[in-house]
Amino acid sequence: MSVVRSTLLAPLALCLAGCVSEGGDTAVGQAFTLSLEPVVASNQDPFAELDSLLLVVEPETGPAVKYPFPQTGGSPEIVGVEPAESATLAIEGYRGEELVAFGRSAPLSLSAGEVAARVLVGEADRFAWLENLELELHGAALSPTGAGGFLAFGGSEDAPNISFSSSVGDIWRIEIADPSEGLAFSSAGQLPAYVVDDVSYTGRTGHSATLLE
Repeated sequence: MSVVRSTLLAPLALCLAGCVSEGGDTAVGQAFTLSLEPVVASNQDPFAELDSLLLVVEPETGPAVKYPFPQTGGSPEIVGVEPAESATLAIEGYRGEELVAFGRSAPLSLSAGEVAARVLVGEADRFAWLENLELELHGAALSPTGAGGFLAFGGSEDAPNISFSSSVGDIWRIEIADPSEGLAFSSAGQLPAYVVDDVSYTGRTGHSATLLE
């Protein structure tokens, strides 16, 4: 898997507006607005030819609620999203009944004020390529954290060559949630050592990683 060689793009903006009610179901005021900026790798186009686009609000407690966007391009807006002190937002894109695009945000507050956030949205059946990164991560393995970011394991500093000598043993946490910043990297540790022909290595490249829950 390559995690280099393309640029992040934001193909559209998604806006959510929540209302509070007073007496029955009559909305009397806007409790919050949230602007979501989808982040997409340029070798993908997850919003192309969609038949439907859904927002899934997953509150910290209680069942998830799905809201359909009125359109699948441009800057669609949903009004009437229920407020929540903490919720994770998922974006689901469908062609017919097939899920073809998916992304999930970090936990957000949907209770008051104006909030802006990023959400990485990708095609469900393709690897994404990223480039112009702060770190050389060619051949690294990525695994989502489930909270709007990723963990990157290993990789090579000598792309496109893949070898024991050029592999690195670092584990990096990559955050994408803040729309005012680029990708944020922080160290999350080192990979365990292994031995090949009596030589100890920590670097790995061209491997895979899976989130276990």
